[in-house]
Amino acid sequence: MSAPASPSDAWATLDDVKVILGSDAPTTPEGDATLQTDIDSAVGLLYSLSGRQFPGTMSSTVRPTSRPAQMPDYRFSSWMASNGFAFGWNGAWLWGICRGCAPTSPCLGPSMIGLGRSPLIDITQILIDGAVVDPSEYRIDDAKWLQRNDGCGAWPTCQNLSAPVGDPCTFEVEFRWGQDPPPAGQRAAEQLSAEFYKADTPGLNCSLPARITSITRQGISFAVLDPQTFLGQGLTGNYQIDLFIKAYNPGGQVKKPTVFSPDVANVARRQTWP
Repeated sequence: MSAPASPSDAWATLDDVKVILGSDAPTTPEGDATLQTDIDSAVGLLYSLSGRQFPGTMSSTVRPTSRPAQMPDYRFSSWMASNGFAFGWNGAWLWGICRGCAPTSPCLGPSMIGLGRSPLIDITQILIDGAVVDPSEYRIDDAKWLQRNDGCGAWPTCQNLSAPVGDPCTFEVEFRWGQDPPPAGQRAAEQLSAEFYKADTPGLNCSLPARITSITRQGISFAVLDPQTFLGQGLTGNYQIDLFIKAYNPGGQVKKPTVFSPDVANVARRQTWP
């Protein structure tokens, strides 16, 4: 499975929205460009309203590096290593502290690291000093952690960022991460994209609510909710679209929630790839 060209592709494609539009679908390149803009706008809106949970499947390449705040620990441990005292050190202290080319022994390097993105889907390739690491030597746990799988290896604690990938003292990881929207989100994106296009095209009727609060016609009065009321609640006013938003983001979160407590130790991990 290849990664989509953009998050929009994971939610809705031009052809899918044209099916929704039917006879109202554009038939010119200019119309297609307008519709694609509406799709991008609709996807951006739904991505935000659903709590930024579904960016689609993304590809990234990173060169894991340092955390300067822990530099003193690494300097001291490097001196110990060079003088034959590389024992008893917790590799978690050393992760990310860059001072030259670090050893990768289990005593000085961590067997598990994060890559700055989650959830992780799979690893495309890992290069250490230009050599490809065999996929049998690592795995992904909890869709978040890159774990050595060979029982004795460790990841480099730092690398030479001034050198190109492939040179000695370099470390690069290519991987896929993210999460595709559920079918309900894809249908909502297609519907909202179609409504945006109809709103932008003269002669087409859009079902999104207009800013009208009351109407009196032939002696009969009725009210229509101002769309600002819906937007204030993180909704759009369209039943199908709002059903998805309320189902997957009932609390109106602005981003995917995370939970961390220093009092709770995560003693069990679940392998999620391969």
